[in-house]
Amino acid sequence: VTVDGLLDEFAYLLIAVVMGGRKLKEEVQVDVGGVVCSYDLLDNSNVDADAKIGSSVTVVGGAQDAVDAARAAVRLQMLQGNAINVRLVAGQIDVSNFEIQQAKLEGVSVYLGWEFQSIDSESGELTGVNIVSRNDPSQEADIYSDTLVVSASSAPSLIAIELAGSSGVLNVDQTTG
Repeated sequence: VTVDGLLDEFAYLLIAVVMGGRKLKEEVQVDVGGVVCSYDLLDNSNVDADAKIGSSVTVVGGAQDAVDAARAAVRLQMLQGNAINVRLVAGQIDVSNFEIQQAKLEGVSVYLGWEFQSIDSESGELTGVNIVSRNDPSQEADIYSDTLVVSASSAPSLIAIELAGSSGVLNVDQTTG
């Protein structure tokens, strides 16, 4: 299947591209312990019966994998005998209200309208996460965290794709994706 082949068959073609959590994790700081991609957390929690998670977890992102990762982190903390301390930080959430309510019922604290800004670390280990209000950038918060889970669908890429055979360029809005 090629783009040209699809354009021969369809009048319009939408190509959605996101910056995955694995890439964002690389941009955060790969040498800091405690930063993981949501897919890696989900894979490990499903396969490894002895998977470990920190005692204070912040999950960044509002896609389905972020909600799933937050719920998986709660289950891992319970299996380890830790108190539940999991936060989901998202500028907006792109899943059903039912999914959010289920996460809250399981013990996930949801910070809706807040976005990841940076991390704090000491001796190569994560010590905290800095977040900022989406509505008021002057409002910032520092959250103690020993684990940061980055959603694989956490941020759109700023791109422009020329579509062969079309009359223009598809611009992707950096805010809305």
